[in-house]
Amino acid sequence: LSHLGSSVLTSMAGKSSCVAYRVVLLALLAWSCSRNDRPCAFSQRRPQRPLVLMGDKMGRAFHAKASELSKDYKMTAKDKSLTSRLADAGKTADWSTVKQLYEPYAGRAPPVYTAAMMAAYRCGRYEEGAAMYERMTNYNVTRDEATYTVSLKIFGKLSCQNTTEKLWAEAKDANMVNRFVCAARIDAAAEQGDIEGAVGVLDFMRTNNLEIDKGQWGSAINACRRSVKPSYFVALFLFQEMIASNIKPNIVVFNNLAGAHRTAPLDRIQHIRLLMSEEGVKPDRVFVEVYLMSLFRNPPEEKLSSLHNMVLTMEEFSSSHLIEAADVISEAKAHGTPLTRMVRGIDRALQQVLDM
Repeated sequence: LSHLGSSVLTSMAGKSSCVAYRVVLLALLAWSCSRNDRPCAFSQRRPQRPLVLMGDKMGRAFHAKASELSKDYKMTAKDKSLTSRLADAGKTADWSTVKQLYEPYAGRAPPVYTAAMMAAYRCGRYEEGAAMYERMTNYNVTRDEATYTVSLKIFGKLSCQNTTEKLWAEAKDANMVNRFVCAARIDAAAEQGDIEGAVGVLDFMRTNNLEIDKGQWGSAINACRRSVKPSYFVALFLFQEMIASNIKPNIVVFNNLAGAHRTAPLDRIQHIRLLMSEEGVKPDRVFVEVYLMSLFRNPPEEKLSSLHNMVLTMEEFSSSHLIEAADVISEAKAHGTPLTRMVRGIDRALQQVLDM
């Protein structure tokens, strides 16, 4: 992949953005052609450390309000009140109230279903949100941009790749794709580690003159990070395209970029710190941990479960890797950056290994 990435980036020089995106897609197809579609399985979720989850949450916040998404439907006063109450309950993650308000509803007002699904999403009740969407379709309730935005995010969380692809195709066929729907589709691709899907949406947005913002670039890079086959060269390409679009990256973008480099050679990982310095972005505690995990190839939990196991893990790497890790931690300490428990453990292990 590293050789392929170098070839792809070289071939992009002087080409238009849309052509460059298509070159990336062809490169992705070269290694993903044997990929089996992952079925919708609510229980099949890749384990992640809580800190990594926090970083992802920061990068993919639900930034669209129901009022921004929903059309101006003619609703009864009762439906309007119910929509508002569901939205309020969702904002406070009050699932019991959401359930109490939604379950008796037998109407057909689309904003009610949208508000209920959005509330389910905010409460982390993704399976219940999926059931709401199924009920909406069974009742033949009108679907709009808001419906597709929320449902894409829900089924993305559930790792239902086939369903998200179907919803995206339906939205395009119905001419119901706006920037919110695109953002939700990219978020779903990020949840599933679907690099091809994320890059495909960016290509669609470019082709249709839809603005690509910082969150969408960051989410697409996150797809590279979460992929079973992480692609640091595509992540770097997306980062470079973001900079070329005059969009300044934030720390969340760099967290995802660092996470996408867990199979990269040392010099490519070190290059991330140079990019951060050039952009004037300071590392936070999430970045320090993610960066170290990429340096050490994202070792399994058992290799980090104790100081002894951490020391054994560190001994598997070159002195250059160890010095880089120590330098990152030392810099974080110098700048007063809080260290996570994981990083503090790695710091102690490094001290032992480097003193040997």
